[in-house]
Amino acid sequence: SAFAYCSGLTSVVIPNSVQTIGYGTFYGCSGLTSVVIGNSVKSIGNDAFAYCSGLKKSAYPDNIPNPFSYGRAIAYSAQETTIEDGVIFDQAKTTLYFAPATLAGEYTVPSTVKTIADNAFSYCEDITYVRMPATLSSIGKNAFLGCRLYDFTIPNAVKSFDMATLSGNPLKSLTVGSGVTQISGAAYFLNGIEKIFWLGNNPPEGCYSFNNTIVNFVSNDQYEFGNQILYPFLSSMFDVEGIVYVPVSPSERTCNVVDYFYAPSNAVFSVPPTVTNKGIQLKVIDVGAYAFYHHDYLTDITLDNNGVIDDYAFYNCIKLQSVTFGNNIPEIKNHTFENCEVLKKVENSPALISIGEWAFSGCVGMEYFSVGDKATSFGEEAFSDCTGLTEFYSYAATPPVCGKQALDDIIKWNCKLYVPIGSETLYASAPQWKDFFYIDGVESGIDTIFIDPQNNNIEIFDINGIKLTTRLEDLPAGIYIVRQGKNVKKIAVK
Repeated sequence: SAFAYCSGLTSVVIPNSVQTIGYGTFYGCSGLTSVVIGNSVKSIGNDAFAYCSGLKKSAYPDNIPNPFSYGRAIAYSAQETTIEDGVIFDQAKTTLYFAPATLAGEYTVPSTVKTIADNAFSYCEDITYVRMPATLSSIGKNAFLGCRLYDFTIPNAVKSFDMATLSGNPLKSLTVGSGVTQISGAAYFLNGIEKIFWLGNNPPEGCYSFNNTIVNFVSNDQYEFGNQILYPFLSSMFDVEGIVYVPVSPSERTCNVVDYFYAPSNAVFSVPPTVTNKGIQLKVIDVGAYAFYHHDYLTDITLDNNGVIDDYAFYNCIKLQSVTFGNNIPEIKNHTFENCEVLKKVENSPALISIGEWAFSGCVGMEYFSVGDKATSFGEEAFSDCTGLTEFYSYAATPPVCGKQALDDIIKWNCKLYVPIGSETLYASAPQWKDFFYIDGVESGIDTIFIDPQNNNIEIFDINGIKLTTRLEDLPAGIYIVRQGKNVKKIAVK
């Protein structure tokens, strides 16, 4: 009864040195969720784990009877083993037998491991990603059953994989290693998965079952899917700080953003202008198609890449509130921010030239939008259902050409249109622009200024339109929007 009624005790690892667990040792430990019993235990007293009603997952050596009445109990081979932080390996650490329910976040399987045993990670509900070595060649039955993994990678050395191994996981993204030759159970266990990355040169047997995937990323034209995107260097994809990149041109040292590591909690991401992989710096060009597709918890994103924001990149990101654009984004393509319902303010890249079809459709919460002086075209339905807009700034001297119903759903009695001084007449006669009830001229462009501490009759906003301060001397170096009455300037503080 040493720990009886210790309700605050949450996990226990009993080391290999212990041979006996006495009567009622953990009796009534209702807060206990995980127990790992070492391989030397030969005797366990009655009621040692009685009324441990909070147990989720436990491990015991297979040469003794199951001592647990609650939760899931997994027997492992009672040979020489190593226990590290509750994870059980064989002595050489080539086989991983058991992972405790207490594992959380990302877990890295040691590079020595070649086999993950049956049920090893089953019901580890708090792990978000398992990083496995490329040399791992065998994954046992139900090894990840009942986890809550959103991203999974089948290692390159695995030849055959049964999707039942991932049953119960809410997978959004799957990477199929280059050595996988056979996949079974795909149609039944992975209906509705959004993205699959196929790293091999030849489609594995059984891969036809993935035709309902939203998008398939492939390495060559041997694959035949309804919606696939070709990246010849897909097998060299890598991740940095939760964002997944794929090389585009090794000789030019360029890459694109193609995916992210998903987790069911509010997330903030930043796409940098360059990333480093294997000691080599690569320039980040495009945020690729479907890159952050349907991220339910993405709240803020900074896009400082050097290319376009591609089709469906942020489609249906229902919590996305803030997008910060860098200076080198010339195009927002089709459906890119569609259905981002709580996105409020968008201050676009000064390099922006065009906005694609349905790009901001369904952004019902958006109140402020602006484009720079290089903008020339808006695609069909670009702003459909954007009924909340109250301020629209276009710094282009010539009104951008609008596709069918690009601006029609904006309530033009309520939304004020601000255009460069001298261009008011052009906008007032241009299709779709002319329907704005209120059109006013403002100064445009980026000015380099010297900070004048005496000039305090102003409002200062970041490039997303969020008010920061009324004091110029408070500003660090950067790009800002300064408003003084009707005059609005984009300034560069150096």
